[in-house]
Amino acid sequence: MFSLNDRSIIEISGEDRQNFLQGFITNDLKLLNDNNLIYTAFLNASGRYLADFFIFLKDQKIFIDCHKNSAQEIVKKLNLYKLKAQINVKINQELAVFFSTNNLKIDQQFIDPRLNNFGYRFYQDFAQNDNNKIDNVVNYHLHRIINKIPEGHYDLIYDKSFIAEYDFDNLNAVSYNKGCYVGQETTARNHFRGVVRKKIFYFEIKNCSQQLIDFLNNYDNLNSLQIDYENLKLRGFFDNSMIEDENNKEIGMVLSNIYFKSTNEIKGLALIKINENHQIISSNLNFLNNQILIKN
Repeated sequence: MFSLNDRSIIEISGEDRQNFLQGFITNDLKLLNDNNLIYTAFLNASGRYLADFFIFLKDQKIFIDCHKNSAQEIVKKLNLYKLKAQINVKINQELAVFFSTNNLKIDQQFIDPRLNNFGYRFYQDFAQNDNNKIDNVVNYHLHRIINKIPEGHYDLIYDKSFIAEYDFDNLNAVSYNKGCYVGQETTARNHFRGVVRKKIFYFEIKNCSQQLIDFLNNYDNLNSLQIDYENLKLRGFFDNSMIEDENNKEIGMVLSNIYFKSTNEIKGLALIKINENHQIISSNLNFLNNQILIKN
């Protein structure tokens, strides 16, 4: 079981809560009930990424499970746009977010909707799990990386990324039947025209060069957890994260990755250009002169 201490909970109450939120998110709130969880995104007017989060219901209220660094911005935007809508938006300081790969059969537990058999998310008071064994959050991120699941704060660029490039369609984050929402036109156009030319891949780097090790040791990125744990360090995308082909042409970008000091290797996600057949343009890829091995 993992305590996802990089997450926060936003609570939305009031009689207009569902109709109001429906106009801002990519998924359909009508799919939500007391027994399920939906995953969705919040976009700007041009269809670019602002935040991604989960939504669940409890006690006639809507709860948003988001990255802690996005919480205040989401609350601010919702309060800015609510006008005369009868809603109240606030940070919930009582609920904590947990994840398990096994069904614990407890209250407020939901199947993670992003991928079949990926795991379960549940929400309880902070003190309620004091006596349970809690694994480190870095290992949760390793689990999602291996399963090719990006998370916005670590992998997408605020106000710039298009969620279609990060496979949000296949993460059950977008409804194409719900009607209008902010950023809907661009999202639908990318989907129906099939113009996406980038794709998420899982990769490994074996025997990291000294150049890469020095880069990792000296790198400080506020977009990552920066947690050392049992020789693991999780990082978000690098400022100089470009992946190159054999001709030194930039064709991709390193995203979330974990450095294993004990084995001198990296496991991570990459966003790489693809051709019309959804294949990588070149199989000979490198990052800082280290060969990148794409894993299926």
